[in-house]
Amino acid sequence: MNETERRILREQYLKNRVTRVDAKVNNKDVLGKEDMLNRPRHQTNCPSFRECPIDYKCLNYNPTYLECRNCTLHEADGICHKKDIHNDRVFEMMITRPRLDLDAENEKRMQREKKDEL
Repeated sequence: MNETERRILREQYLKNRVTRVDAKVNNKDVLGKEDMLNRPRHQTNCPSFRECPIDYKCLNYNPTYLECRNCTLHEADGICHKKDIHNDRVFEMMITRPRLDLDAENEKRMQREKKDEL
């Protein structure tokens, strides 16, 4: 891949990437469809409860434990049954991280070289 192809690819990426949008919301506005104070975490007092950030249900449910089978969440369908796709690797991909732009330094250097040639 030469410099021009790399530059074109980078321009397409910058044009198509999703930008972050910050919205100001009043504290009184309700954004969720459900009651935010009636989640499974409010229905149990289990010390091993771990909330799934996608569907807000218990991720630590283990049917071999008697405590889990007697839990109120087991009866009220408060258990996350999608553990194969709701795992730590997926949660880490949901978190955005700052990226280092290595191409910007190369572009600055190329512009300096062009100026020096002129």
